[in-house]
This record gives sequence, C-alpha cells and structure tokens, in this order.
Amino acid sequence: MKIKKIKINSFGKLKNKEINFNKKINIIYGENEKGKSTLLKYIISIFYGLSKNKRGKEISEYEKYIPWDGGDFSGKIEYELNSGEQYEIYRSFHNREIRVYNDMKEEITNQYQIDKNSGVKFFEEQTKIDEEMFKNALVSLQGHVTIDSQVQNNLMQKIANLSDSGQDDISFNKVIDNLNKMQNEEIGTLRTKDRPYNKVLEKLEKAQIDLKTIEINENRLEEIRIEKEKIYEENNGETVVNNIIMETKRIEEKKSEVEKKNNFIKKIIDENKIKIKNLENEREKIIKDYEKNKNKKEIKKINKINYLIIFFILIIINIVQLIFLKNKIINYLLLFLIPIFLLIYFIKIKNNKKQTKINKKIENEQKNKLENNINILNSKMELLKQNNKENKIKIEKSREEIEKIIEIERENIIKRYINKLSLNKINEILDIENLENKLIKNNNKINNNKIKIKELEIEEKNIKNKIDEKINLIEKIEKLKNIKCELEEKNKIYEETKELMKSAYEKMKKNITPKFVDNLSQAINKISNGKYKNISISTEKGIIVENENGKYIPVSLLSMGTIDELYLSLRISMIEESSNESMPIILDEAFAYFDDERLEKTLEYLINYSDKHQIILFTCTDREKKILDKKNTEYEMIKI
Repeated sequence: MKIKKIKINSFGKLKNKEINFNKKINIIYGENEKGKSTLLKYIISIFYGLSKNKRGKEISEYEKYIPWDGGDFSGKIEYELNSGEQYEIYRSFHNREIRVYNDMKEEITNQYQIDKNSGVKFFEEQTKIDEEMFKNALVSLQGHVTIDSQVQNNLMQKIANLSDSGQDDISFNKVIDNLNKMQNEEIGTLRTKDRPYNKVLEKLEKAQIDLKTIEINENRLEEIRIEKEKIYEENNGETVVNNIIMETKRIEEKKSEVEKKNNFIKKIIDENKIKIKNLENEREKIIKDYEKNKNKKEIKKINKINYLIIFFILIIINIVQLIFLKNKIINYLLLFLIPIFLLIYFIKIKNNKKQTKINKKIENEQKNKLENNINILNSKMELLKQNNKENKIKIEKSREEIEKIIEIERENIIKRYINKLSLNKINEILDIENLENKLIKNNNKINNNKIKIKELEIEEKNIKNKIDEKINLIEKIEKLKNIKCELEEKNKIYEETKELMKSAYEKMKKNITPKFVDNLSQAINKISNGKYKNISISTEKGIIVENENGKYIPVSLLSMGTIDELYLSLRISMIEESSNESMPIILDEAFAYFDDERLEKTLEYLINYSDKHQIILFTCTDREKKILDKKNTEYEMIKI
C-alpha cells in the first residue's frame, strides 16, 4: 500500500495543505512546533477517524485538533493497494461524514461495515490493520527504534508483546508488577499489618467529607445555571449586534459602490470642464488670429486732400514761374508733372478700389470660416456643458436613491430586531463609524464568553458526577464495616489471576518464539551480509546469534546499529504477518539520538525495504537528506 496524496482543508494548525508522496522514500521536514506531529495525527485520523471521547483527559483528540481559525475541519487522502486498486477518502471530522471513492471516482462507502463508534471500517477491511496495530507497529515515535544495552535481554518479551497485541512497550513483567501494585494499593496482602481496617476507617472519613462536599456543590449548580443563562443571553445579544453590524456593512458597501460610481462621474465632469476651458481658449485664439490677420491685410486709404494740396501747389508754382521766372524748361517740366501726377492719382484710386474689393471678399470668407469654427466650438462646449449638467443630475439622483434605500434598509433592520434590542441601541449600532473594529470586539467577547461557558460546563459536569455518586456514597458508608471480608476475597482473586497469567504467558512463549526466531534469523543474516546466521532466544540465556564460524555469541556483542535494524525489521515482519498489504513505515523523529554512522546504517536498511514498503520520515534536521543525497537515492522532500 502506498499513500499518493493528502489534502488538508483544516486540521489543528494546518490549513490548505496538499502533499504528494513518493512511492518509496519521503522526508517530512519542519522545525519543532511547525505541525509535523499534527500531520502524522492527520494521516492516522483520515483512516480511522477522530474520537470525541476524552478517555480521562481534559480534552478529547477531536477538541485538540479543531482548526484554530474555525476552518473546514476536513480533508482527503489518496492511496493505492498492492493490487493496484486506488482509493480516495474524504472525511469531515466535524460531522463524522466519510466518503470512499474507487479509481473511477464512484462512491463505494456502503460496501464496508459501519461501526457506531469508529464509523466506516473501510481501511481495516482493506488492510486487516486496526488503529492500535497501525499506531504501534507502523508508526515509530522518537527513540522507539533504539534498544540500548540495558534492555537487550528484554527483546524476547517485546517479541511476544508485538505478536500478541501489536504493542511492544507492554511487558508481562510490568503487568505482573502492576497487578502487585494494585493489590497492595487496593487491598493489601496477608502479610500487611493494618491496611484492611485502617483503609476502612480512612474511606469512612473520606466518604463523610465527600457527602458534605456534595451538599455544598448542589447549591453551586444553581449558581452555575444562572451564570450560564446570563452569558448565553449576553452572547445572543452580541450575536444580534453582529448581525445588525453585518447588515449595516452591506448597506455601507452599497453606498460606497454608489459613491465610487459618482466619483467616476465627477471625474468625467472635471475632465469636461477642462475640455470646455480648452475650447474657450481655442475660440479666443481663433478670434485673435482673425483680428490680427485682418489688420495686416487692411489697405491703406488714399488721402485725397493731400493729393489736392500737392496738385494746387504744383499749379501755383507753375503760375509763379510763368509770371516771375518765365523759365520754359521749368514750365514744361511742371506741365509734364501735373498730368503725370493726376494719372498716378487716378491709377492709385482705381487700384485701391480693386484691392479693397478683393480684401473684402477674402475678409468675408475668413469671417464665415471664423463663424463656422466658433459655432463648432460653441456646439462642442454646449454638448460638454449639457453632459455635465446631466451627470450632475445623475449624481444627485443616485444620492437621493441610495439615501432612500439606506433609509428603507435601516427601517427594515429596526423592524427585524426591535423585539430583540431597544430602538436607541439599534440606532446607536447603525451610527457606528468603525463597524469592523466593533465586529472584532464583539467576536472576541463572544469567544471569551464561550470559554467561560466551557469552563462552567466542565465544573458543572464534575459536580454532577459527584452528585450522581451521592446515593452510592451513602450506601458505601453503611457497608464499609463489611468490606474486610470482601477485600480478602478480592485478594484471593488477584493471586489466582496472577497464576493464570503466568501459565498463559509460558504457553504463549512456546507458541510464538519459533515463528519470530525464524524472522529474526533471516533479518540478521540480511543485515550482517551473512556474518550472522541464526538467532536463539531463551529465558535463561537471553538472545544469542550464530556467527559465520558457527560460534554462538550474546546479542549484546553486536553493534547497536545492527540491533536497531534488527528491531526495526521485527516490526516490519510483524505487520507483514498481520496484513497482506505492504504497509508504509512511518518514523517520527525516530533517529534523533543516532550518531551519523548509525543513522546512515539504518537508512541503508530502510532503502532496501523502500521497494516494498513506502518510507515516511518526520524530522527537524537535514541529516537524513544529506545521507540520501550522498547515496543518490530518490526521495520526496516535503517542507511543513
């Protein structure tokens, strides 16, 4: 069996995680407290579920791994069995929903048995591995791979424990010691002096004190009920406030959206104003250019008076000359100049009239063009002004509309919540400026109240448990005088139980040892490259191995690395005996106390197993990575 992919929506501190696994070796790297243990718990829980039973602890595993941010408490896993069949599992831990899909994405959940406590037992049916076997045989926590020199002689006991329950840390000797301890603590032995009688007196005194405490606690229950009702009422009020805030936020969002649109229209209005100003400047410039060109082309009018004055001067000069000078040359010259002057005068007058006519025509054309351009500019300006006027009307209209909507929404809110809060309180909430800040404060208050309620419920439960014991406690006080005989009988049962356990243990050793000796012999032969062949185990001699010369030596003479690998191999053979699937081997900081040489030796051993078993290593160091890189081994590096 190989894990292909996991998806975590929310689980403890982990959120929105997708991890693809290599079929062989995977390194899950992360610093301490970054979520490695949470990820390991998720892998186990996605297969077997998450218990809400506290089992004597303060909180259940379900409560421990509820998402910190209140996210979707669910996830998926994809895996492939040895047969090539692929499955996808979706599990919601919040409502215990589970869906099993095959490789065609068809739901096949109803094909598996359903247990009322653990739910659909799909994984156990597929692999024959229950949750306890999975956690104790497949998963090795920090230090669980190592066997130091002080516990090597107990390896045979661990073998028996593994085969019997899948838990290597439950020792028969420890069980017997625990039974003896329980016998001494609860009963005492025949050799004890004063336990039975003194215990009766102690219990009687304690029972009377407990009875008095219960009577006091009965009054406390009513106080707790009142406190809880008050907190519930307060939380309900804060929830109503939150609802009003959320609805008010939606109103503000509508108003904000309208303001955004209005700001956009205002921007258009401002742009239009700039365009109008530019058009006015352009119009002014055109008029100025027209006036300037008109002045340049204006024909200077002939001054007739000046010409007449000059003409009469010439006549007078000619008369004076005829009377006084009588110079014929001058006379002829003047007679010649006068007609020429008159000719020039009349030509200029004629040309002036002609040019005036031409200029007037040009002026009319330019004037028409000017008027046309001005009309065009005026039209553009008028359109822009009209557009601005319409946009201003739109803004005003949208503001009026949103104000009406806001007023209606506020009235609706008041109608919905007037039976839950006073009108002044509702109006006060509606007028809050920083809604988000108020919402955060309210949520914090609600969460703190929930914590207080949880604390009160725990106290209430503890008190009720004690009150439920009241009748039993009264009966117990009456029966304490007869307990001595019962304790003696119970002591007898303890002794008989220990004898039965010893007998069963001896029988178990005879049945189990040969099978695992064979597995250990094969493993030690492989680990040592044939240097060590066979292993023998007995209570008297402990563990001995046969070397290549045929000599038997104590296992304590083997290197610690060889012993560690031997023990790891035993765990693998254990699971192979229990399931037809080649299950993944998960090691969580298992090599924390290994030196580099032992770590490299162990990784070499795991590399050999990775063709058959998927290896998942949780670590907070890069030592494993460096060794795998050194050996050019394919692996997937996953950082948390």
